[in-house]
Amino acid sequence: MTSSNDFLQEWLTDTLTPSSEDDDDFENTLKSVVKKLNSHYWETDSDNENVIVAGSYGRKTHTKRTSDHDVLFILPPTVKEQFDKRQNNIQSQLLTSVKDVIFERYPKTALHSDGQVVSIEMKKGTIELIPVFDRPDQKFDFPNTNAGGSWEVTNPNDEIEKAIAVSNQFQCYREIARLIRSWRSFQGIKLKGIVIDTLLCEFLEENSVYSFTYTLESVLIDFLTYLGEQSGSVYTMMGSGDLIDNDDQVFADEAKRYADELKDAENNEEKSQLYSQMFGKKFPGYNAAASETFIEDRYSMAIQYTVALDASIKQNGYRTSTLQRFLFSKRKIAKDLQLAFEAQISDDTPHNVKYLWKVRNVGSYAKSHSLERGEILRDKKVHVEPSSFSGNHFVEIYVVYQQNVIARNYIRVPIDALNGVTN
Repeated sequence: MTSSNDFLQEWLTDTLTPSSEDDDDFENTLKSVVKKLNSHYWETDSDNENVIVAGSYGRKTHTKRTSDHDVLFILPPTVKEQFDKRQNNIQSQLLTSVKDVIFERYPKTALHSDGQVVSIEMKKGTIELIPVFDRPDQKFDFPNTNAGGSWEVTNPNDEIEKAIAVSNQFQCYREIARLIRSWRSFQGIKLKGIVIDTLLCEFLEENSVYSFTYTLESVLIDFLTYLGEQSGSVYTMMGSGDLIDNDDQVFADEAKRYADELKDAENNEEKSQLYSQMFGKKFPGYNAAASETFIEDRYSMAIQYTVALDASIKQNGYRTSTLQRFLFSKRKIAKDLQLAFEAQISDDTPHNVKYLWKVRNVGSYAKSHSLERGEILRDKKVHVEPSSFSGNHFVEIYVVYQQNVIARNYIRVPIDALNGVTN
């Protein structure tokens, strides 16, 4: 029998791990850009000198769908000397100058210079090129055009070398990094790639057993637990020791929730259901119900806001408890109760949103009686359902604005018709 771990491995291999063909668009465009810049600044036709591919691509933790590629191009020191003699945001002037050189090669390509980068639009993504200058300490100065302009310092080589060292010791390093990126992207979670890689590095070095024995699922669940324990907003980057912020700590709450749910899942079906919540409907092993519909087929995904989801549990019209309390205490709900699910959107959410609901029943009773459901229904911010039969069921909420899903959430509904309780 195929296990949920097998499905997880299949998802990683077939959907997330990039092939050489997947990277061709980026690498071919990069070579052309580097050749043009080398010709202009260094008087050489080389397409691979004076360039550092940084970011997740440089650390080899990127996924097949990576859209942004961070690239550093090293300029001659004489260029910095020339611009340092200028006035009025010389960093912005430098970015514009580099953009103009690239424009000579790509006059029909969308180019933008802003912040610290020159953005070059490709067929399948963007190259974010940062012009840099060598420093005596093996780091690089790069321009920051914000707040009138300044020179900042970056150290990607040490980060890349650390990633290589960790991946040589832990085969699962890149695998888990890609799974977490997939989860982050599908859920719209704000979690920087370098923070993922840094925390994963720390986690694995604290758990050396994973260097020689592991299952993908066990490492994923343990790392989600580790992420759920994070409470800071500033992290020390792997290798370089530089500080980076990740102010939005929603990722910690979400990671803890999924870790707890996966630990409590009673079988492969329930785990695959959770993985489909994490990664999307295409996750292998998820058996869609006959009438099930998927939000991705109806709307564009543009997760930018949050929506909290709970349910008031009522018996004979009287409120006895909340679903979140049941989940926290690991109790199961009795049969024949009323559950009033309520969505609470964040204060910054646009007005005039639509609320769409999906109930997906799981378990042998639901299957044998054709009660799995899975249709997407429109309702108000409160949606009422009865607790009718046993199973670990799921209710999802989608907040839609202008044909885009801008917030989503789900909650598990554990019902035990024989031994469940009312409060």
